[in-house]
Amino acid sequence: MQHLQIQTLGDVRRFSVEFLEKRLGKWGIRLHELSRGMDTNPVEPFQERKSISSETTLDRDIDDVSGIRKQLLIHSQQVARDLRAARLNCSQVSIKIRFADFTQVSRSHKLHEPICSSKAIFEQAVTLYHSVKIIKKIRLIGVGVSRLQDMHTPRQQYLFQTDEQRMNHQWEAVDTAIDAIGKKLGDAGNVVRASLIS
Repeated sequence: MQHLQIQTLGDVRRFSVEFLEKRLGKWGIRLHELSRGMDTNPVEPFQERKSISSETTLDRDIDDVSGIRKQLLIHSQQVARDLRAARLNCSQVSIKIRFADFTQVSRSHKLHEPICSSKAIFEQAVTLYHSVKIIKKIRLIGVGVSRLQDMHTPRQQYLFQTDEQRMNHQWEAVDTAIDAIGKKLGDAGNVVRASLIS
């Protein structure tokens, strides 16, 4: 191809299919087809998501607990919003922390039942954060979820719900209502937690 001065598919169009087949074999025919937008391979645009995450490299390194909790809440809300938009639940929550010296740690926790509320994800993220020994300032922080499943997958029903399960379902309903407001009103309908208002 270098000898024929072919660097782009546009260059391929200068040659007939017969010439390309003679010089390059079956690959010549394939190149000829591609240069003309012909491709019989099936398009597979959607792949099953394995995880959803949100993270930020901070403007300045931080070590204050309130600033870190604020970041965990922002990312938990974003991940939960993405989960609900994809109509998914998760049963594993993880956090990623990169320190000022570029060392990095991650922690994850597998849940007993799937969740999609920002509050439940945030609480898991905070618990994971407290399991990390913080001795340096933090440069990047992120929250992720995995072990995803369709929101409508049948679940084992419990005869008696725990307070935590009941609270999670209530917060899922609140989050869904907030999503609907945002969808209807756009940015004007943004509902923000008081703890995120500077």
